[in-house]
Amino acid sequence: MAARKPDGGGSVIGPGLVVTGNVQTSEPFSVLGVLEGNLRCGNAVEVGPSGRIRGDVQAQGVVVEGRVDGNIMVEDKLDLRVTGRVRGDIVAPRVAMVEGSFFRGRLMTTNAARKRG
Repeated sequence: MAARKPDGGGSVIGPGLVVTGNVQTSEPFSVLGVLEGNLRCGNAVEVGPSGRIRGDVQAQGVVVEGRVDGNIMVEDKLDLRVTGRVRGDIVAPRVAMVEGSFFRGRLMTTNAARKRG
């Protein structure tokens, strides 16, 4: 199970913790350990430098500093930082990739207004 953040602002898979199975949440979610399964989040997702996700991610916004091996679908913005690694397809209205980050897959930008109705 994911541990509660000390400030009460979401859930965390802490360093050294491996979670196997799909996760669904409406609160902010941070991955500092390993998630082997799909993540569906109605809020922001952060994959920290030590974080790994092996599965698909669906969220409002995603910041990747660690590694994601799976497809990412974002409602707002994907931010791929310098230490971030993504192997999979990305669908998002806005994407920021810093020089030095790694991405292998297909990228499709979408119209945010169309998604929001």
